[in-house]
Order: sequence, then structure tokens, then C-alpha cells
Amino acid sequence: MSGSLEENLYSAAVFTFERVAFLVPDIPPDPEQRQQPVEAVASVEFSGPACGTLQLHAGNGLLPLITANMVGMDDPDEALQLDALGELANIICGQFLPALDPVSAFEHKPPEIIAGGDFTDEAFSVEPPAVLSARAEIGFESSRADVLLFLHPDARSET
Repeated sequence: MSGSLEENLYSAAVFTFERVAFLVPDIPPDPEQRQQPVEAVASVEFSGPACGTLQLHAGNGLLPLITANMVGMDDPDEALQLDALGELANIICGQFLPALDPVSAFEHKPPEIIAGGDFTDEAFSVEPPAVLSARAEIGFESSRADVLLFLHPDARSET
């Protein structure tokens, strides 16, 4: 892949949301979408030629929408909604990692999901020395998603 980390992060996120959750994104989100508080975060840690964490922050109202589209249920329960968020984060991570190194293998852990907390801190549960390296802000209907990429400083790359 070519382009900046942020361009590649947007590309991976848009590809995943369009093809897996059947949602067409608004880039950038409109003011109403940006006002939606984050209700859940899915984190995927990865290692290999680069080490870090990819987080998917879901705005209020996004979870039932993505889950309904992914599994075809009008009223999915909370556990299924959180599973769908984790799966989206996992797929976005897998789509994005070739941007860091297109020929090497990466290993990533299963997604960790946190819901119902105070998500005012951008780096939710990311251990230093990882730093925010790229961010993709995307709007969907009346909600939003933020995809954040944290890399360890020795693994930062602009490829």
C-alpha cells in the first residue's frame, strides 16, 4: 500500500464498514455526528514488524445499526452488538496492517471490548510508550466511529 498512515487507516475503515456493515460513511462527520458520545471501544493489539494497538470507538447509536446490518436482526442484544464491534475492529486491523509492512506477517490478539465507561481519554487503556500515530473520523447516519492507531515509537513508519 502507498500513502500516509492516516490515508491507509481511512481506506481500511471505509472498506470494512462498506463491505461488512453495509454502511456508507460520511467523511468528515457532520457536527451532529461528532457530538455523539462514545459508548464502546474495541481494541486490537498487534505485533510483528510494527507493534501497537488499533482502537475502534463507536458513537452512541452505532452499535445496533452495525449489528442489524451485519447479522440481519432488528433488535440485537448488547452482547451481540459488542461482538460485532470487536469483529469490525479485527477486520479493520487486518485490512490496515499491510500498510505498515506489506510482505511480513503480523500477529494480533483477539479484540478487547469495553462498554459503558467514561471514554473522554483518547488513549483508552493503551499502555505507554505507544503514541497516537493516525486517526480516522467517520460519520454514519446520526452517529460516528473513530479509528485510532497507536504505535510504539520504535515501530513508527510513514510508509
